Amino acid sequence: MFLHWHSHKSATQFRQYGALDKYLNLKFPLDLVKPQNELRIAVDEVDAFFDAKDYDEVQAIANELELGDVSVSSYGGVVHVDREGRKYPDFVVASYFGVNEDDVLIAEAPRLVIEVGSLGPPLKSPSRYQKKEIMDQLLGYLEQLAIESKDWEIAPHGIALIGTEAAFLYLSSKANVSGLCTWKHKGGRSGGAGTWYSIFDEDSQPSPWRDVIDKISESSTKSAEEFGRHGKVPVVPAN
Repeated sequence: MFLHWHSHKSATQFRQYGALDKYLNLKFPLDLVKPQNELRIAVDEVDAFFDAKDYDEVQAIANELELGDVSVSSYGGVVHVDREGRKYPDFVVASYFGVNEDDVLIAEAPRLVIEVGSLGPPLKSPSRYQKKEIMDQLLGYLEQLAIESKDWEIAPHGIALIGTEAAFLYLSSKANVSGLCTWKHKGGRSGGAGTWYSIFDEDSQPSPWRDVIDKISESSTKSAEEFGRHGKVPVVPAN
């Protein structure tokens, strides 16, 4: 389905969504592929909710702290319910483990965030400004998702895509005491725009696109199998 893009690039990101959605569902058959996944601002007082067993306890603690109405995201973090600060990455891939022995949903484990940009009508290679802009946007999504899913030991990887060129962000370090993670660019920062690669194999040079997707998919499948064997939520591997 991507082969058509090799000779007929899409001017807008919207023409790529359908093919990307299908591709990701084929690559991650055991996971959730979430287009336009809503991310909300996590509360600052994360530790106060550590022992809360259900939503009623979460809201009771929020009332004591005068935080107003809160919610528990699918990634297990306590978040504000107002619309301010909400973000919508194009795709999030997350591991889903069902419910625990108390019939409570287990928090999803985010694996991958993909943000797609538009080439525009000229269909020229994206400019450095376009590349830096989408990489900054992707990093913002990764940081917000890492905080929203702080219970997990690592945060997801990121891919930016414009036309048929992609750049990759790998988790560089796990969350520190302030809940912050850091990411590194595959191939170097290149002025903040990252190093970009074709999603196709060209001139006997294999594209990292397939390799990156396959490695994340393999680690996700291993975690799902581990959960099936032992009934315990696995630690999400960094690579």
